Amino acid sequence: MKLFQRFVPLFLFLTLLYQSSLGMAQEVSGKKMFRFSSFGTLALTRGGDDNLGFRGDLDRESLFDGDWSFVPDSVLGLQMDMQFGDRLGGAVQFVGKDRAEDSLKNSLEWAFLRYRLSPDWTIRAGRMGTDLFMLSDYRNVGFAYLWTRPPPEFYTPLAFANRDGVDAIWSSHLGKGTLRAKLAINTSQSTISVADTLIDLELKMSVGATISWETEHWQLKFSASENEFGQEGNYFPGTAPLADALLQASVIWPEATAISERLKINKPKIQYYAVGASYIANPWHIQSEISYFASDMEVYPPSVNGYFSVGYQVGSVTPFILGAFIEPRKPRKVLPESPVLTPAPIITEQLAFLRQTTQTVFDSTRIGQRSVSTGLRWDLRYNLALKAQWDHSWIDGYSGGLWDIRSVPDTNQEIDTFSVNLNFVFR
Repeated sequence: MKLFQRFVPLFLFLTLLYQSSLGMAQEVSGKKMFRFSSFGTLALTRGGDDNLGFRGDLDRESLFDGDWSFVPDSVLGLQMDMQFGDRLGGAVQFVGKDRAEDSLKNSLEWAFLRYRLSPDWTIRAGRMGTDLFMLSDYRNVGFAYLWTRPPPEFYTPLAFANRDGVDAIWSSHLGKGTLRAKLAINTSQSTISVADTLIDLELKMSVGATISWETEHWQLKFSASENEFGQEGNYFPGTAPLADALLQASVIWPEATAISERLKINKPKIQYYAVGASYIANPWHIQSEISYFASDMEVYPPSVNGYFSVGYQVGSVTPFILGAFIEPRKPRKVLPESPVLTPAPIITEQLAFLRQTTQTVFDSTRIGQRSVSTGLRWDLRYNLALKAQWDHSWIDGYSGGLWDIRSVPDTNQEIDTFSVNLNFVFR
């Protein structure tokens, strides 16, 4: 029922928009001003258990109890590329998928104008994809990569899929390839779901740079960014009521004041660094990325993550294997025990509950996980591909932050995820 209530209305909207766009394209096709394309993934996924809910992104709905569902990975997208003369252009992209908070605003992935200052320099302004990864421009286009989804260990932790701002791009030929450098200044917002609670995240300011080199078969990319997360001195989104309760309890539990301070955004600067490489030359498909996420916030701990993928094409079928990991860079924080008040057992229980609730907040955002995946891609046509994939994940105790957690697991867990996708593109 949720699929019909939340995904189908947006699906119908994009379908109608696409149909209406065809007529517009015909009217202006002589001027080559507009070019329309669409893409999509019809995905059947089985994952999660009774405690950990599978989700491909932090802003998506979760799948519990090992059920099969079309909701977690299905996507429908429509893109309009615009060209107004030789210098001015732009793009608009809508992506329909089941989100924790569904709205047309959240579905607007791209909406930017582009102006070419010279053959080497281009500037853009508006809403653009987060350009920190190898798949930045086609993360939602399942047809563009081997797997049923980008590796969650690498792509899920950074919750901001697009940014609002400006960038400047320089490009030039180097050897047999093209060298590109980009500087971007932007902001972003995202709504994620944690334990059935919607939490609004905000990047007040982000400054990022990327350098890439691409040939017919090779792609190399390095990216770095500094991000100001939220408002310095404020509590981490969603934790203010908990911090207030801790301050009230500090009268009889002095350590509670210090614990509440640990929920604050006292150092909002976050650094992100990533490097990636891919080699695609029939029959080989090899790709890898690794990144480091630096943060001094205890509720948003630092981590190092990466993946390595190899595929070998045989005719129209490409079997592949994928290994991915994410490791926290700081040990788990264990809060001090709450006091035991023998004459007041009810208050003792309330303090213990408050302490455990706060510990759960820290444990729910901690991520430690490794996965091995295998599957195959079958190219049915030039624009249609069928994929099947099995993932086996090892999740460390108190470190299941990639999953939607009903209760924090205190021991290591293993979970299998199965998925079958039909990917398409139309241009």
